[in-house]
Amino acid sequence: MAGEQSSTSDLLERTKFFRDHVVTVLNLATGSLVLSVTFLHDKADHLRSAWLLRRSWWLLFLAILFGVAYNYVLNIYLRHKGTRYGFLLEALSLCFHVTFVVAMCYLFRFGLWNM
Repeated sequence: MAGEQSSTSDLLERTKFFRDHVVTVLNLATGSLVLSVTFLHDKADHLRSAWLLRRSWWLLFLAILFGVAYNYVLNIYLRHKGTRYGFLLEALSLCFHVTFVVAMCYLFRFGLWNM
């Protein structure tokens, strides 16, 4: 009985940690998208390499979708007490983090070109 409560407690702690991490990265992705739109509004008359900005927007949008999907599947994973959907969570996490990091690289390169 005590071992079952301990494993449930561990699962809840891990789930809370992953959820908080994903929410933080989602906030960063959303903020980056909004900030870049504001930057575009201020500097729209003389932009170089605008394709970098467009590509980063698409990747940020995908990262946000992957993050929302990850949170949804994480809730289902918790409901099944960690017995199912582990592989799907890993795949969504990989896609979420890769799209976010690549989007930040494109956004950084765009910012360097337009300083």
